[in-house]
Amino acid sequence: MAANFINGHFNLGLNLNGNWYENNFALKNALREKVSDEFDDFKINIAVWNVFELLEEENKIDDSLIESEINQQRVKPLSLTVEQYKEVLKADGVVNKNSRKLLSAMGNSSVSKITASQLAKDLGLAHVGPVNARIGQLSKRIANYFGIDKQDIKNRFTGCWQLIADGEHLPEGFIWRLKDNLKTALAELGIIDDIDMQGIKEKSQDYSAQTALNQIFYGPPGTGKTYRTIEAAVLAAEPSFTYTSREDLKAKYNELVLQRRIQFVTFHQSYGYEEFVEGLRAVTEDGQVSYEVQGGIFKRICASAMSNIAKSQSITQKSFEACWDEFLGDFDDEDGVKVTTKKGWFRITEINGNTIYFEKSNGNSKHTFSIKTLKALFNGTRVLKGGMNAYYQPLVEHLMTYAEFERGIIEPTKNFVLVIDEINRGNISKIFGELITLIEDSKRSFNKTTESIEVTLPYSGDSFSVPANLYLIGTMNTADRSLAMMDTALRRRFDFVEMMPNYSLLSGQVVKGIQLDALLHKMNARIEALYDREHTLGHAFFSPVVKAIQKGDEANAFNSLKLVFLNKIIPLLEEYFFDDWNKIRLVLGDNQKPDELQFVKILSTSFDELFGSNHELDSFVNQNETFDLALPSADVWDNPLAYQNIYNPKAE
Repeated sequence: MAANFINGHFNLGLNLNGNWYENNFALKNALREKVSDEFDDFKINIAVWNVFELLEEENKIDDSLIESEINQQRVKPLSLTVEQYKEVLKADGVVNKNSRKLLSAMGNSSVSKITASQLAKDLGLAHVGPVNARIGQLSKRIANYFGIDKQDIKNRFTGCWQLIADGEHLPEGFIWRLKDNLKTALAELGIIDDIDMQGIKEKSQDYSAQTALNQIFYGPPGTGKTYRTIEAAVLAAEPSFTYTSREDLKAKYNELVLQRRIQFVTFHQSYGYEEFVEGLRAVTEDGQVSYEVQGGIFKRICASAMSNIAKSQSITQKSFEACWDEFLGDFDDEDGVKVTTKKGWFRITEINGNTIYFEKSNGNSKHTFSIKTLKALFNGTRVLKGGMNAYYQPLVEHLMTYAEFERGIIEPTKNFVLVIDEINRGNISKIFGELITLIEDSKRSFNKTTESIEVTLPYSGDSFSVPANLYLIGTMNTADRSLAMMDTALRRRFDFVEMMPNYSLLSGQVVKGIQLDALLHKMNARIEALYDREHTLGHAFFSPVVKAIQKGDEANAFNSLKLVFLNKIIPLLEEYFFDDWNKIRLVLGDNQKPDELQFVKILSTSFDELFGSNHELDSFVNQNETFDLALPSADVWDNPLAYQNIYNPKAE
């Protein structure tokens, strides 16, 4: 590529039909006659390599380079008439399949001005490079068709672009506007709104349902956060789903989990960015140590959601298998395939099963690739740093030459949900890092705003954004951490839904004369007075009791109530009040009960009894008080009056 460019640009008149060595030798000799003696073969080789990299760079044009060149434009903007555009659009060899899709995407956009980044998303491309390259290539073909003098196009990339669109810098970013005459020609020829291009148009579908994209259910323990989360996750993933029973809801939840559309993670103090987004992991292959980037759950589910949107817009890239089949079709069993690297080349000599054998240019020893690793690199699910990456990456790029984008099977748009349990227990800044801004509704990709943001991840270097069809649902136990102590960045980006004890769900539920709603309400009123409302007890603790009552099994219901107190309520009160048993007695109303109905009793022992009469301890405090929690086998747990006296001390 570089040799042909230099030969044509400097009119060297070379016949470059030989092999690489012959072409390079002829090129160096011809160039040597054009430069001074101070340029030796090494410098000429470096210059040729620089030209090669510049040509490669044309496929990696970013907006900042284009903006810089537009600002330096030194020629009068180029334009053609409607008839000229119609002529060239109908000409053979000018507008190919990719060009047609590009023009249709620009013409069918719901806005008159569009960024290269948005075009890439509309076309289902991973980054802006291919978009910029396609516009540039089409522009040059049009210029060549009309014989426009290259001297009139001074800039390296963007001069030709004036034949397609006008660039403009606005506060929201650098944008392109399709030429008016070109747009008219496209409409008259039926290319805009072509039925084959409808999948390219900006989707009018709103990916958000009534459910907020980011929400956190918070409240004391036992208030039904888990139940509500399952319901919210299912309805976010499938807004039209209806159910008549808890079993139906749970079955749908399990189905969506198996489809990986609902995923679950728990935050904790040691959880970080490397586990949530991506991090490096050392691996050994072919005797060499390298570091691969391991994607975290957030990166993976964002990729799945993004892939679904791309498929729903009918634009897909050829699979690895399809590209590999074409590569095998071109493979020469005798000569193999030569793959160029930045510093030389290597030759693939044999493919056997899951192993690819190759020889380096500077040695005779054989080395191997793993087809499994190659596929992962091709699909972007794995990234290598150092080691064999110097050979894998050129081969991936070689395979990419077969990977044209094509129309795929239309897949309906689906929503994805990431449930984050105990979200308040993690260090939000450490876990989300720079991505915290991307989860905002307006910053999501494929939304209806122009504020979407894309960042470059630090380890893999991948472009990353959060799609609008991904829902984040968090749970927060206020007994662990107050809402007031929550990370401010998180509070601004999530909707908070309070889940407090719902006494109405216990209304009318009575077991052996014990009114469950009155029982819970009285204990919570005392907890609020002694502590705060964020440490109250939830109604869900009594769910087993209610279920037994509704089945008419009073004996089992009362036994369940006993177990709730022994295994749930008492241990939780111990944690709340740091073993201050006097406060626990107050919550249980034991200070107002007769001894036989008390769950926690006070035992007093005089100092004289403990230490004798000459203990010389403080005479004002002459006895020691301890607290005794009734054993699980004690009769008090089986006495309904002990529970009734919690909310009604006069019960008999």
